Amino acid sequence: MARKRQAINSMEDLMEAVPQIIDAVNADPALALRFAANPLYLAQELGYTLNANMMHFAARRVRFPSAETFERLVKLEAQVWKIADERFDLDSDQELARVLFVKLELPRPPIQSPAQEQKEPARKGRKPKTPPKPEPISPSELKEVLPLAAPLEARVIGHEPVPDPLEPLRDAHPIMPPLLEYRQLDASAARLAPRRVYDRIARGDVKLPITSLKLRYKPSSQQPQ
Repeated sequence: MARKRQAINSMEDLMEAVPQIIDAVNADPALALRFAANPLYLAQELGYTLNANMMHFAARRVRFPSAETFERLVKLEAQVWKIADERFDLDSDQELARVLFVKLELPRPPIQSPAQEQKEPARKGRKPKTPPKPEPISPSELKEVLPLAAPLEARVIGHEPVPDPLEPLRDAHPIMPPLLEYRQLDASAARLAPRRVYDRIARGDVKLPITSLKLRYKPSSQQPQ
């Protein structure tokens, strides 16, 4: 199954490799299951190399075949980078938390229980109390906010937006509106399997709800089916 290492440095390189990858997948049912989990990891297993930037770009292109959605994500990501004055992985909880809560010093969003979310009605003649302004977190507290910065769970197409724990910060900084839109749009498609899950599938430790997969390549649209 191994082959001479071939670098994939652009989408053109990837599309040139697609026919060979599809031929390998159709010849081996075990590879078909791995392809369904994460076609980019399978490409690496077949001897292709993709750098980190190409993996990120190609994964998004695989998840979002619609050019409109893909381009919107790229635009939103660029807006966030410009406001943050640095390029970083928006899908990394550690990098996003660092930018929001350490570099930009945004306050930690309040975490409320369902009971706390039901506001107590204000008593007549008494002004409501103004809650104290949250203090920015320190670098040592970064791990405490990682769950807030984690990517949203993918939702079923057509369902309501996924609740975002960062939503209370919408008006806290100009970076938030494009970031929140990016996170909702990113959650609108199923995610590729992470490396640990892919490796378990490759070892046969995980059974998928499909037993076979047959692919066809259409050069005119440059998209496998």
